[in-house]
Amino acid sequence: MKRTLLASTALAFLAVPAFAADLPSSEPAPAPQTYTAPPVFTWTGFYAGVNVGWNQNEMDVRNRGFTGTTGSYNPFSEKKNGFIGGFQVGYNQQFDMFVAGVEADLSYLGNRRARASTGVTNPAGVTGVQGTSRLDWLGTLRARAGVAMDNVFVYGTGGLAFGTPDQRLTLTNAGGTVTHSGTKDDTRFGWTIGAGAEIAVMDNLSFKAEYLYYDLGRNTVRANATAAGPAGTANSARFENNGHIVRAGMNYRF
Repeated sequence: MKRTLLASTALAFLAVPAFAADLPSSEPAPAPQTYTAPPVFTWTGFYAGVNVGWNQNEMDVRNRGFTGTTGSYNPFSEKKNGFIGGFQVGYNQQFDMFVAGVEADLSYLGNRRARASTGVTNPAGVTGVQGTSRLDWLGTLRARAGVAMDNVFVYGTGGLAFGTPDQRLTLTNAGGTVTHSGTKDDTRFGWTIGAGAEIAVMDNLSFKAEYLYYDLGRNTVRANATAAGPAGTANSARFENNGHIVRAGMNYRF
């Protein structure tokens, strides 16, 4: 009898922990874990920066005719390569993967004066003609639009270009004496188009590479007779102004 009672008591004590384990816990359940996505890079905002690169300035000269005499010469041209450097400011707005914006820049061109010459057939004694052109600075105001892949932005660009070419037309006789001379250096407006890519290495710092073609249109220079030239005679020539730019830049976004 005693053995039966002891066995029942032992079984009761062993069952208590199992029963307690089945009771609901009074402690609150742990909060569910939430996933926070990393911040997505955006190109939206204002920026400013600097650029440096290579420029090729092209001069193309075509005869527009003589006044007070006759004469002719074939078209001639010349190209000059040089340094280009300047600064830019702009604004981007991002719409999902699409980015659109506007950028303005002003650059100094370190190329030398383009100079070329050819022979002239003229009864007034003119035997040679020389054209020279120099462009010291160039500005653009362009739209930029393209696709952003996180911190990489690939774009096309185009818009207004402006600068002040310094152009000269000189005619000489067989002895090398200047018979006609003229200059023009007014501000010209034209267009530019190109493409580029920009990569952000920090939230507010990016680097870009860019190509631009620019065309400042046509400029007519009139060379009037000097003291050594026949009075009342002149020659006019049309200068075409265009070139290429390849450059790299750095932007800081605000």
